[in-house]
Amino acid sequence: MDWKKYFEMMADWKCLPAYKLEPRIDSLVGYYIEQMLSDFLKSSIIGVIPELPIRKKDSNRSNKVDFYALGADGLNYLIEFKTDTSSRTEKQDKYLKDAQAIKMEKIVEGICKIAKAS
Repeated sequence: MDWKKYFEMMADWKCLPAYKLEPRIDSLVGYYIEQMLSDFLKSSIIGVIPELPIRKKDSNRSNKVDFYALGADGLNYLIEFKTDTSSRTEKQDKYLKDAQAIKMEKIVEGICKIAKAS
């Protein structure tokens, strides 16, 4: 496969008004993200979960983080994948910072509460 041509095609298609690039490319990113992160961090990643729900306070609704990664060293990574720099929002930044502040144990508890309510 000619990856250069593939990504050029995706960049062209992204210019179309109704084309959503991220849902089409995230499986490729998901497939390679463990190795990419391991190389970038110089530390092994031992697990990746896509679309990790972060429970909203006082609700069984959630915001989703594109990828969660667990490092072999026990560090947790919340990864928001962007195909367009203009798609970054302050709301998203806030719930990611809030998630960082509450720690992973509370995130897992929130997922359990959502699952129970579903």
